[in-house]
Amino acid sequence: MDDLEIIELFWNRNEKAINETQKKYNSFLMRIANAVLGNPLDCEEAVNDTYLRVWDSVPSDRPGIFSAYLAKITRCLSIDTFRKLSAKKRGSGEYVYSLDELNECVTDGKNPQSEAEMKELTEKINCFLSEQNKRNRDIFIQRYFYFFSIRNIAEHFAISENNVKIILSRIRKELKEYLQTEGY
Repeated sequence: MDDLEIIELFWNRNEKAINETQKKYNSFLMRIANAVLGNPLDCEEAVNDTYLRVWDSVPSDRPGIFSAYLAKITRCLSIDTFRKLSAKKRGSGEYVYSLDELNECVTDGKNPQSEAEMKELTEKINCFLSEQNKRNRDIFIQRYFYFFSIRNIAEHFAISENNVKIILSRIRKELKEYLQTEGY
Protein backbone atom coordinates (compact mmCIF):
# COMPACT_ATOMS: atom_id res chain seq x y z
CA MET A 1 0.00 0.00 0.00
CA ASP A 2 1.44 3.40 -0.87
CA ASP A 3 1.66 6.37 1.46
CA LEU A 4 -1.26 8.28 -0.04
CA GLU A 5 -3.54 5.29 0.51
CA ILE A 6 -2.35 4.97 4.12
CA ILE A 7 -2.91 8.68 4.74
CA GLU A 8 -6.39 8.34 3.25
CA LEU A 9 -7.10 5.51 5.71
CA PHE A 10 -6.03 7.77 8.58
CA TRP A 11 -8.12 10.59 7.13
CA ASN A 12 -11.14 8.29 7.05
CA ARG A 13 -10.40 7.11 10.61
CA ASN A 14 -9.95 3.51 9.43
CA GLU A 15 -7.99 1.48 11.99
CA LYS A 16 -6.37 -0.45 9.15
CA ALA A 17 -4.17 2.64 8.73
CA ILE A 18 -2.13 1.77 11.82
CA ASN A 19 -1.61 -1.82 10.65
CA GLU A 20 -0.52 -0.69 7.19
CA THR A 21 1.83 1.93 8.67
CA GLN A 22 3.30 -0.66 10.99
CA LYS A 23 3.84 -3.14 8.13
CA LYS A 24 5.58 -0.56 5.98
CA TYR A 25 7.53 1.52 8.49
CA ASN A 26 7.99 -0.36 11.76
CA SER A 27 11.61 -1.42 11.17
CA PHE A 28 12.57 2.09 9.97
CA LEU A 29 10.98 3.71 13.03
CA MET A 30 12.54 1.15 15.37
CA ARG A 31 15.99 2.03 13.96
CA ILE A 32 15.38 5.70 14.70
CA ALA A 33 14.14 4.98 18.22
CA ASN A 34 16.98 2.56 18.87
CA ALA A 35 19.59 5.12 17.82
CA VAL A 36 18.29 7.42 20.54
CA LEU A 37 17.20 4.99 23.25
CA GLY A 38 19.19 1.78 22.80
CA ASN A 39 16.62 -0.27 24.68
CA PRO A 40 14.16 -2.48 22.73
CA LEU A 41 11.27 -2.00 25.16
CA ASP A 42 11.65 1.78 25.21
CA CYS A 43 11.95 1.76 21.41
CA GLU A 44 8.78 -0.26 21.03
CA GLU A 45 6.94 2.15 23.30
CA ALA A 46 8.17 5.17 21.33
CA VAL A 47 7.13 3.62 18.03
CA ASN A 48 3.71 2.65 19.37
CA ASP A 49 3.30 6.21 20.67
CA THR A 50 4.18 7.38 17.16
CA TYR A 51 1.24 5.45 15.72
CA LEU A 52 -1.06 6.99 18.31
CA ARG A 53 0.28 10.49 17.63
CA VAL A 54 -0.24 10.03 13.89
CA TRP A 55 -3.76 8.73 14.49
CA ASP A 56 -4.52 11.87 16.50
CA SER A 57 -2.86 14.33 14.12
CA VAL A 58 -3.54 13.20 10.55
CA PRO A 59 -7.17 14.31 10.32
CA SER A 60 -6.06 17.90 10.83
CA ASP A 61 -2.74 17.48 9.06
CA ARG A 62 -2.00 15.85 5.69
CA PRO A 63 1.74 15.13 5.67
CA GLY A 64 3.55 15.68 2.38
CA ILE A 65 6.21 13.02 2.93
CA PHE A 66 4.72 10.40 5.18
CA SER A 67 8.00 8.66 6.04
CA ALA A 68 9.58 11.97 7.12
CA TYR A 69 6.47 12.82 9.12
CA LEU A 70 6.66 9.48 10.95
CA ALA A 71 10.42 9.79 11.44
CA LYS A 72 10.12 13.24 12.98
CA ILE A 73 7.44 12.12 15.42
CA THR A 74 9.43 9.02 16.40
CA ARG A 75 12.59 11.07 16.81
CA CYS A 76 10.89 13.65 19.04
CA LEU A 77 9.15 11.02 21.16
CA SER A 78 12.40 9.07 21.51
CA ILE A 79 14.32 12.18 22.58
CA ASP A 80 11.63 13.00 25.13
CA THR A 81 11.83 9.46 26.48
CA PHE A 82 15.63 9.64 26.54
CA ARG A 83 15.52 12.84 28.58
CA LYS A 84 13.12 11.28 31.07
CA LEU A 85 15.26 8.16 31.36
CA SER A 86 18.47 10.18 31.62
CA ALA A 87 17.03 11.99 34.57
CA LYS A 88 16.83 8.55 36.15
CA LYS A 89 20.43 7.78 35.08
CA ARG A 90 19.34 5.30 32.44
CA GLY A 91 19.46 5.21 28.67
CA SER A 92 22.10 5.37 25.97
CA GLY A 93 22.32 5.10 22.22
CA GLU A 94 23.84 7.09 19.40
CA TYR A 95 21.93 10.23 20.40
CA VAL A 96 24.51 11.33 22.96
CA TYR A 97 27.48 10.53 20.74
CA SER A 98 26.16 12.35 17.70
CA LEU A 99 25.24 15.45 19.70
CA ASP A 100 28.69 15.50 21.27
CA GLU A 101 30.20 15.44 17.77
CA LEU A 102 28.08 18.40 16.66
CA ASN A 103 28.66 20.34 19.85
CA GLU A 104 31.91 21.81 18.58
CA CYS A 105 30.14 23.27 15.54
CA VAL A 106 27.11 24.94 17.02
CA THR A 107 28.12 26.07 20.47
CA ASP A 108 30.55 28.67 21.62
CA GLY A 109 29.54 28.80 25.23
CA LYS A 110 26.33 30.64 24.33
CA ASN A 111 23.03 28.87 23.99
CA PRO A 112 20.38 30.16 21.60
CA GLN A 113 17.78 31.45 24.01
CA SER A 114 14.87 32.24 21.82
CA GLU A 115 12.85 30.26 19.38
CA ALA A 116 13.73 32.83 16.71
CA GLU A 117 17.47 32.25 17.25
CA MET A 118 16.97 28.49 16.99
CA LYS A 119 14.94 28.92 13.81
CA GLU A 120 17.64 31.11 12.30
CA LEU A 121 20.35 28.58 13.23
CA THR A 122 18.27 25.79 11.69
CA GLU A 123 17.91 27.81 8.49
CA LYS A 124 21.69 28.39 8.38
CA ILE A 125 22.39 24.68 8.83
CA ASN A 126 19.83 23.80 6.15
CA CYS A 127 21.42 26.33 3.79
CA PHE A 128 24.84 24.80 4.46
CA LEU A 129 23.50 21.29 3.84
CA SER A 130 21.86 22.34 0.58
CA GLU A 131 25.34 23.16 -0.72
CA GLN A 132 26.66 19.66 0.10
CA ASN A 133 26.54 16.80 -2.38
CA LYS A 134 23.65 14.37 -1.88
CA ARG A 135 25.71 11.57 -0.34
CA ASN A 136 27.39 13.83 2.22
CA ARG A 137 24.09 15.51 3.05
CA ASP A 138 22.41 12.11 3.53
CA ILE A 139 25.28 10.87 5.71
CA PHE A 140 25.04 14.02 7.84
CA ILE A 141 21.26 13.71 8.21
CA GLN A 142 21.43 10.02 9.05
CA ARG A 143 23.96 10.75 11.78
CA TYR A 144 22.66 13.97 13.27
CA PHE A 145 18.93 13.86 12.63
CA TYR A 146 18.18 10.15 12.79
CA PHE A 147 21.16 9.40 15.09
CA PHE A 148 22.16 6.29 13.14
CA SER A 149 25.43 4.67 14.18
CA ILE A 150 28.60 5.00 12.12
CA ARG A 151 28.33 1.29 11.36
CA ASN A 152 24.76 1.56 10.07
CA ILE A 153 25.65 4.52 7.88
CA ALA A 154 28.70 2.71 6.48
CA GLU A 155 26.57 -0.34 5.66
CA HIS A 156 23.88 1.79 4.03
CA PHE A 157 26.36 3.58 1.75
CA ALA A 158 28.62 0.53 1.27
CA ILE A 159 31.68 2.39 2.51
CA SER A 160 34.03 1.82 5.43
CA GLU A 161 33.29 3.11 8.92
CA ASN A 162 36.54 5.08 8.75
CA ASN A 163 35.34 6.73 5.54
CA VAL A 164 32.10 7.75 7.25
CA LYS A 165 34.07 9.22 10.17
CA ILE A 166 36.28 11.20 7.79
CA ILE A 167 33.29 12.51 5.82
CA LEU A 168 31.49 13.55 9.01
CA SER A 169 34.63 15.19 10.38
CA ARG A 170 35.09 17.22 7.20
CA ILE A 171 31.43 18.26 7.11
CA ARG A 172 31.55 19.31 10.78
CA LYS A 173 34.70 21.35 10.12
CA GLU A 174 33.07 23.03 7.11
CA LEU A 175 29.87 23.62 9.09
CA LYS A 176 31.82 25.20 11.93
CA GLU A 177 33.62 27.53 9.52
CA TYR A 178 30.36 28.36 7.76
CA LEU A 179 28.55 29.14 11.02
CA GLN A 180 31.45 31.29 12.21
CA THR A 181 31.27 33.36 9.02
CA GLU A 182 27.53 33.71 9.68
CA GLY A 183 28.15 35.03 13.19
CA TYR A 184 27.69 31.90 15.28
